[in-house]
Amino acid sequence: MAHTSTMLPRLHRYRFHFITERPTPLPRYPGSAWRGLLGHGLRRATCVTRQTDCDGCPVTTSCVYHRVFETREPDGAHGASVARPHPFVLDIPPSPRGPVQMLELGITLFEPARDAFPFILHGLTRAGRLGIGRDRTPFTLERVLRETTPGSGQWRDIDDSGGEDTSIPMPPPAPRELTIVLETPLRMKQRGRLVGASEFESAHFLRQLWRRANELHGPYRNGIDVPLPELKANQIETLDRQLRWHDWKRYSSRQRTAMNMGGLVGRWTLRHERLAEWWPMIWHGQWLHLGKATSMGLGRYRVESA
Repeated sequence: MAHTSTMLPRLHRYRFHFITERPTPLPRYPGSAWRGLLGHGLRRATCVTRQTDCDGCPVTTSCVYHRVFETREPDGAHGASVARPHPFVLDIPPSPRGPVQMLELGITLFEPARDAFPFILHGLTRAGRLGIGRDRTPFTLERVLRETTPGSGQWRDIDDSGGEDTSIPMPPPAPRELTIVLETPLRMKQRGRLVGASEFESAHFLRQLWRRANELHGPYRNGIDVPLPELKANQIETLDRQLRWHDWKRYSSRQRTAMNMGGLVGRWTLRHERLAEWWPMIWHGQWLHLGKATSMGLGRYRVESA
């Protein structure tokens, strides 16, 4: 059987640096604002019909905006299209308190959307005219970087002549114990309700991670099924749980209302002598994000291990 790492979704990581016309205050976590700007900019840059929405549009099968933001695929069993995960996530550092003028946005594209990058670049350039923050402050693109190999931490200017290594690097040696640090709120559902800090177990996280990997790179994509490790998720210990619920709200222009977007933040430790069976998925998942609203940057975590 192929190594699990070879079955995980390929990804391409970019960083955009912007400067605003004047210092402007931003929400503490501006993920919703950036997602909205990216969507509006991409639609303006790619839509050829200028319809108000995508329903009934005759060119959705070849539309970059539809593929990235209205992601749907045929369901052979029922003859209709079904919603699929967006082929991107946002990586957004929390905004400092007070007005800012330098902005940074990270975007991870998964393999199905790799060719959408030029349109995203153009869309973000157009989004700068729409402005950001409550004052709609215009901003301009200053620099774009790409990571040479996913997870390497080595970044180059996008116009650098050096090639991009799109392979999935092998993770470091598997530990028997590791700590997961949730960097943005994690919203996971179990039996129809969000998992809170008191009932959280490592099994919730691991099952969600396996589903996420399959949704992004599973059988309906290209015939590859990410295998479920033999070690059952509920056999892995949950130690030193330091989790809390973090509430925040965003305004939905589509639904014209404020929406609660709270989730878990904090850290906990996993331990098992056979943790290596889950390790490639855990390591790679640092760039997949988990749970709800990953396209806004939620569900991002990092791994700490000796």
